[in-house]
Amino acid sequence: MSVFGITLLSIKRRMPQIIKAACTTLAAVFFVTAVLIFQENMYQWQMSSNKSRFGDWFICEVTSKEPNNSLSEHAYLNAPVKAVTCVDMFNKDWKMTGYILGSFDEAFVKQGRLKLNAGHLPQEDDEIAMDWNTLLSLGYTGEIGETITIRYCEENSVYNNEARHEKQFRLSGIFANYTSIWKYGKKMPGAVVTENALSAFNTKCKNSYLYSLKESVRASDYAIVYKKIKEDAKTETEYNSAVYDYQPWNSAAVYAYMYIVVMVIGILALSYQLIEYRNTRRKSYNMFSQMGMTKAGIRKMYITENAFILIPAGIIGILLALAVGHFTGQALEAKSGYEFYRVNMEVIIKSAGSVVIAVIVEELSGIISNIHFYRKKAVSKKW
Repeated sequence: MSVFGITLLSIKRRMPQIIKAACTTLAAVFFVTAVLIFQENMYQWQMSSNKSRFGDWFICEVTSKEPNNSLSEHAYLNAPVKAVTCVDMFNKDWKMTGYILGSFDEAFVKQGRLKLNAGHLPQEDDEIAMDWNTLLSLGYTGEIGETITIRYCEENSVYNNEARHEKQFRLSGIFANYTSIWKYGKKMPGAVVTENALSAFNTKCKNSYLYSLKESVRASDYAIVYKKIKEDAKTETEYNSAVYDYQPWNSAAVYAYMYIVVMVIGILALSYQLIEYRNTRRKSYNMFSQMGMTKAGIRKMYITENAFILIPAGIIGILLALAVGHFTGQALEAKSGYEFYRVNMEVIIKSAGSVVIAVIVEELSGIISNIHFYRKKAVSKKW
């Protein structure tokens, strides 16, 4: 009978023990993969949480012209969305409120992750939508349909009483606050009307272009990325530091420490399981050796048995961790209202790498154990 046939019969006879070893291996691989998934997605969750509050944009360009080519064609950036800012608004005493009236569309709302608490974006020229902060600063209660009076100065002539004008609109929508919590928020339109209604104001306009980062971009320091992009563009820009200056646990070193601890625990657990299994098979391997099986045959038997334990257990452990992570992520996304869950190939590579390292550790342990065994045997023969 061939070595492979003998190995299959041996595996069949020892199936309960092999299943037990495989389950232990599965648990170790599941633990390592699950923690790696958690480590990766905790960062993604925090980034998505920040984006839901401060906008899903990386750079804001402010210009009276079209988008800068260095930005709109940059390899790191997606195509921009646009908001027009035109009118500085005044209160009843004709004092500047610091809030601006302008116009933007659904694409801007999506990019900025703006949330409509009530109503809708302006659809008619007599409609206006505002965020709560702007609405309350002008002295309104925030009832959909109420009349909103916009006080402004033509051509931004603040000190010219004859340039003062008023326009009335009907409140069509109320946004959750963004002017008071966004980085650069007060420079964004706190009140929006249709583009046609905006053109009726005799004031100078500026365009604000929001650029988001492509999904493939993941940097250790986004401030450096921004600085380089800004130098290349040579235009007035703003950086969304409220999102991209976030540091997980205040230090990236904590993530490295967590990864090392997890990998060490997983590798030790796997190595211990393999070493224990090998020790239980030592007598059998010695018996086959005495029966004339070559060292290559014994090695082939040993590798085949380990393959039956490691390969199915490793694959099932990784897949099980991915499945649990996926359903947990979906539940959390539904609860939080934003998407964050994803698994990079790096997670799977690290998890599979822990199995490979465990095998190497087990092999080194076996070599050291054999050297010690034969030395001890040689010493006993001298006596």
